[in-house]
Amino acid sequence: MSLIIEHAEHVTVQFGSDTAARDFLASLPTTTAFKAAHSPIPDNPTPLGEPLVSTKPGEVWPGQGLYAGICCAPDGRRWHLFVPPGAKDMFPEVKWGAYGTEIDGANDIYDGQANTAAMAAAGIVLAEEVQNSALGCYLPSRAEALLMFATLKDQLGDGSMWTSTQCSASGAWYQYFGYGTQGISSKDAELRAVAVRRLML
Repeated sequence: MSLIIEHAEHVTVQFGSDTAARDFLASLPTTTAFKAAHSPIPDNPTPLGEPLVSTKPGEVWPGQGLYAGICCAPDGRRWHLFVPPGAKDMFPEVKWGAYGTEIDGANDIYDGQANTAAMAAAGIVLAEEVQNSALGCYLPSRAEALLMFATLKDQLGDGSMWTSTQCSASGAWYQYFGYGTQGISSKDAELRAVAVRRLML
């Protein structure tokens, strides 16, 4: 066996046989740090940044409300989405508001929180009431509403629900829970609104 020391942190060892290699490896220190550095990768590691969660979509997450699941945005952001206790019945028939005015910043397909903030900044009553209903609450975006249909249909029932995603000066998107379709309705129409909130991953 020959030992070639290239620098203090890197050593190259050449063995004449497999037996010599095994003997050498067996003689290495078995400190905790060494074991951690050379331990095998688990078959199913928890994704980085994702807490261990026992609550399944469609169930109640204690302290948060009905759990819809994880929403993902194209920019890489991910968050847990919830319907807080009592939120599903809070706004049974309301207008989106601001008919005839296009609200700057309220057209995002994924980020309902940003849409709702833009709506509230423009003085839209629905957005202000949703934000005041509970800490961190907002109107879901189109993507968030579709996730809610996929996992919370049984809990939220049939019918239509406003999203915070604006379409034009006169219309905004809604989610229909009967078949899972989405459409555009007049901002003056009266539909249900369901507040949600998030936990970022």
